[in-house]
Amino acid sequence: QNTLLTVINEKLFRNGDKELRLPLKLLVAASNELPAQGEGLEALWDRFLIRILCTCVKQEESFYKMLLDDSADHPETTACEWQISDREYAEWQAEIRRVTLPLDVLSCITAIRRGLISVEMQDSDLHRNVYVSDRRWKNIVKLLKTSAFVHGRTEVSLTDLLPVYHCLWSEPDESLAIRDIVIRALFVPHTKQIAGIVSSLKSDLKVSHVREALDKARLAGDRRDDDLLITDHFYYQVEKHGTGNTYIFIVDYKNLKEYSAKDAPTLGVMYADPFNPKRTIIRAFADTGAMKEKGTERVTLYRDDKHLYINGVRFPMRRLQRGEEQQLWLGNLSITDRDYETELDTAAADIDRLVRDLSDNLFVSEEDKKSVAQYVSIVRKEIAWARVDMRKLRYGDE
Repeated sequence: QNTLLTVINEKLFRNGDKELRLPLKLLVAASNELPAQGEGLEALWDRFLIRILCTCVKQEESFYKMLLDDSADHPETTACEWQISDREYAEWQAEIRRVTLPLDVLSCITAIRRGLISVEMQDSDLHRNVYVSDRRWKNIVKLLKTSAFVHGRTEVSLTDLLPVYHCLWSEPDESLAIRDIVIRALFVPHTKQIAGIVSSLKSDLKVSHVREALDKARLAGDRRDDDLLITDHFYYQVEKHGTGNTYIFIVDYKNLKEYSAKDAPTLGVMYADPFNPKRTIIRAFADTGAMKEKGTERVTLYRDDKHLYINGVRFPMRRLQRGEEQQLWLGNLSITDRDYETELDTAAADIDRLVRDLSDNLFVSEEDKKSVAQYVSIVRKEIAWARVDMRKLRYGDE
């Protein structure tokens, strides 16, 4: 292996006391087994940049071609017409060095490196930290530039990155998991964009629903709660309960039944606010599935003109003191004027474009394309659900 390391690194073959400089352009090796740990072969293994697992022929059509191919019995003796001259090779090398690496590709590389810290093993709950040396990353960048050059570009594209998973695994069981990491990293800008749209949509829907409910309550002519203090636009505060930081949604409070021995109470849940653990939130008509979440408590609820009854115990509501001003009414809390339909259409078109470009890459296999399609189908579902929320915001829940 020391002899081979010198050949790879310095392109020198040392034969006894003689040194022979080799015009090495490409080194291809094959083995029936991979280097085992502890045998001192890590340095040699690290220098093989592209690693391909070659299994038995899977496609029947290809299998038949292999059976019927008798070219090995009649080896060609003529020179290859596609042979690359030394001059062409030198010119290509010079052009490849001039290929640039844009910021979005560097960002994607960063996302891949972070993903390699915890690679999920197939059919297992175990995760593995896959180490890739700096020297290896340097050579990967050269490979990316070569891919761009072969495709006739002067700048590396995100589409050049997918095949690099062949350069990142050390153990065979890491290969597919790392391919998934690379695919996710390629679509990070798009998934972040969609997540931002979804978050804004849900926020607008929340404001819209609460505003609509409050408007209905006001139109009903019920003025008895006008002096209750509104907190954060959505809540009334329950006094003398717990630490004094208990709140109930305005809409839920307004819709509660009057305290009565005849009528069954309203069911609800009480839980710690995930955005402010010191605050306790009460929801009426809550989904019973929420009871499975840690820290939730099932409660019964009534109300009267001035109190909230929690499990039959009466608690006063926080009211405006003399000289205290009410927060802005929810009607002043605006819904964003974003054009969600255009944003979602743009995101979908960008994703479709990236998928097409990946399919056109010479070094992306059919199996790679299938994996991309599987992941993109998940992203497209997120877009579809966002369109549902968009329609709810535009036309209501009907």
